[in-house]
Amino acid sequence: MLFNIIMILSTFSTSVSPIPMDGEKGTYASIATFPMKGMIGISLFESFGFTNIKETEVKTNGNQTTMNLYYSPFSHLMLALGLDYYHSESSVKGLYLKMKMPFFNVKHLRSAFTPNGVFYENNKPAYGMNIDFDFIPFTKKTLPLFVFTNSVNFVRNNSINEIEFSSLLSLEQGLFHPFVEYYSLVSSLSGKFNSNNSRFSSGLSFQERNFGIKAGLEISLDEYSKKDFDYRITGAISYSFQTNKIPTGTLHIVVIDKQTEATLPSKITLSGKQIEKIFESESGKYTIENLSLGIYTILVESPEYREVKAPIFVKPEIIDRTYKLQKKTIKKGGDFSKDEM
Repeated sequence: MLFNIIMILSTFSTSVSPIPMDGEKGTYASIATFPMKGMIGISLFESFGFTNIKETEVKTNGNQTTMNLYYSPFSHLMLALGLDYYHSESSVKGLYLKMKMPFFNVKHLRSAFTPNGVFYENNKPAYGMNIDFDFIPFTKKTLPLFVFTNSVNFVRNNSINEIEFSSLLSLEQGLFHPFVEYYSLVSSLSGKFNSNNSRFSSGLSFQERNFGIKAGLEISLDEYSKKDFDYRITGAISYSFQTNKIPTGTLHIVVIDKQTEATLPSKITLSGKQIEKIFESESGKYTIENLSLGIYTILVESPEYREVKAPIFVKPEIIDRTYKLQKKTIKKGGDFSKDEM
């Protein structure tokens, strides 16, 4: 599980935009999917960008550092907090809190809503409600797994109503996940809505189990003097871990001769969805611990005996199995008959 939050902080105005979406997918968009129960995740986000003030032709730059932490105490609840530091011509510090819950889920669509609050140093707090929608257009195994994500954040900030919108498309196959994203901010001032700070970003994330790295380039689509930046480069690193003990199973296996019931030196191969392990024993007795729950295929082999291949379902308990092997029949000339399953 990776998981980042971007603050959109205005370099040239007195207002500070609230934290919209957590950047778990792409640069801004969060997702409706929940981490596993008991999961804790932490991420560090660093960005650097340039802005040209068109009236004075002065170039300025700013850097932003964000640290985020989330915890999922239940299957459909996530709590998160984060710290953000932004520095350009001046510095701004902020703390955010949020809570994510499920909203509406069907076969191809997942959604969640997230009340949030942002508390700035020397600024009034901002409160909002973020809604995320994940749509999976293809479900066939022969087609690539794309996820189309939309995030909308409704915010009350310094007596100004704001709507932040992000639309993202990402490829979710393999270790590398490329993405493209569009973001826009709509503000209401004196009863009028104005769209500004529209951006386009593209990048690539790498995810290997609980560890993630992401990098992207973001450019502004607006042509006016007072905007956050012309372009920005962002990198992130994240790590998650499970606090709850994951249930496992244990196998006790004995391999014997079908006629004499004597134990046999043997080899067993245990294969499942994600593993294939080989065990050998001169005594014919095995104890295999800490197996993930699920269905496996076990192959039992011993010289001069017919192999046995069968499914086995690993449960959160100790499972005893005895496999009785039958000797291969001998043809004329000393050759063994073909193995029988």
